[in-house]
Amino acid sequence: MQRDSSPAQAQPENKILKRRTNPFILTEWIYYTDEEKAQDKAKELIGGYLKKYDFKDACAGWWKSMSEGNREIVKQIPNFDTDKFYDITGIRV
Repeated sequence: MQRDSSPAQAQPENKILKRRTNPFILTEWIYYTDEEKAQDKAKELIGGYLKKYDFKDACAGWWKSMSEGNREIVKQIPNFDTDKFYDITGIRV
């Protein structure tokens, strides 16, 4: 028996947070510019560096990248507490 993978069996679109479009980034590879590479042979060899974000900066980037619909889904989580959310993420909603 074949499984039906039609959208009718999927969860409603407005109830799914899309992680692909809403990344939570704690680290990011930054490439050196050609000018930076020309000034420093080590930078030319390495090519870039790993930039680290602290937790609340990562939260801010995640929230900013979210659609308004996904933000509403987060706020509708049962027992969602805006004060606790702020304490954890630094984001006022």
